[in-house]
Amino acid sequence: MKNYLKSEIKYGFYSKLYYKMFALICILVCGIQFINYSAVMEMKGNYDRKVEFYNGDIEAMQEDLNGEFKVTVSADGKSGMIENPILYYKTMLSQYVSYIHPDNVITQLEEMSLIIIPIVFSLFGAIYVSLDDKYRMKKLKTIRNSKFSYIKMKQISMLVSALMIAVSGVVFGIISNRIFFMLVKNKIDMSLVDISLSKTDLKTEFARLSIILLSIFVFLELGALLAAVFRNSTMSVCIIFAYLYILHIPGKYELLNCINYLYDKFFDFKGIVNVELAYDNFNFAIVLCELILLVLISIVIKFYIETKRSSFEAIN
Repeated sequence: MKNYLKSEIKYGFYSKLYYKMFALICILVCGIQFINYSAVMEMKGNYDRKVEFYNGDIEAMQEDLNGEFKVTVSADGKSGMIENPILYYKTMLSQYVSYIHPDNVITQLEEMSLIIIPIVFSLFGAIYVSLDDKYRMKKLKTIRNSKFSYIKMKQISMLVSALMIAVSGVVFGIISNRIFFMLVKNKIDMSLVDISLSKTDLKTEFARLSIILLSIFVFLELGALLAAVFRNSTMSVCIIFAYLYILHIPGKYELLNCINYLYDKFFDFKGIVNVELAYDNFNFAIVLCELILLVLISIVIKFYIETKRSSFEAIN
């Protein structure tokens, strides 16, 4: 088992799949962190313009900064009015700078996983399952081992590989976060902002990590199942992107709604990444059971398809 796992991981490196997935994570992480950085600079610009409005009247400005602000939103939600805008922009600037602070990087990465996981791991699952068909390795592997052993080890190696990619993404995210924060420090007087660090207890952090792992497994198995059904990674990828960004499947307990509900329940979302629930009053137990069952059912169906399909069957 250990040797087989090593060979599968080497196979992932030789096929350059790991490098491609890591590159995709890097692009997404940098893209989101750049948007966070841009939000900080935008708030700094808004704050500076309000400071200029006071024309050097320090007393009046300090009085407003010591007061309160109020945001009034219109009934249609398309417009609004800010009372005491200088305090509002200073507060938002502090919130955004705090969000990208290196001490808050884990919270930031956890929240951006809502965007990254569906893209990266559904693609990885679809491509990983298709590799043996693409390079015609399935025949050789099922001759050396029983088909059941091959499918079982393929499943384990896929999960281990996904966790390796996730960890590498976290490491890259920590490094890139420090770079973006250095850019912020070079352009903003840090005495202007009040840094607020995220504090979560062990129970909450465990719940967040569990949700992230469950989300990884859900989208990983979804991509893998599509690849097992169609034996075509391109078609599987097209279906995944259509589902994520084009099609809207109605239903309160639809997959994306369930994932969004769990993230909304356990995460604060104080940066540019946010989640809006299409429905209210979800049942936590139903959501959790649905996602776990989805993973298990996907694995069972995939096992059934692969055991019934000949390893020597030609790809259409």
